[in-house]
Amino acid sequence: MLRSAETAQAKVELQKSFRRAEEKMWNVYVKNQMREAVRTAVKFANPQAGAAMEPLTDRDGQQANNLTEKEEMLKCESFPPNGHGQYIELPPAGQSYQCVTVQTVE
Repeated sequence: MLRSAETAQAKVELQKSFRRAEEKMWNVYVKNQMREAVRTAVKFANPQAGAAMEPLTDRDGQQANNLTEKEEMLKCESFPPNGHGQYIELPPAGQSYQCVTVQTVE
């Protein structure tokens, strides 16, 4: 029993030393970086709720500024409309255990 307690204590000490070494290396890294680079990294690493997102620009150069416009732009870019300006309507889904044929879908 004494052996396993010693092993557990050694494991805890090893983990603590790893954490201290990681923290020390991170602090040295941050200290050596330019102030602006660190600020930029923090900005992307810790996004804040309600933070404004930059406008999106599509392939035609049109910009989307508000949430509704951005959602529509992402929808159009991800799922482009067919030739008639309409989005393709998918047929109703069948059961996973049933064979779906062309006749079933039509």
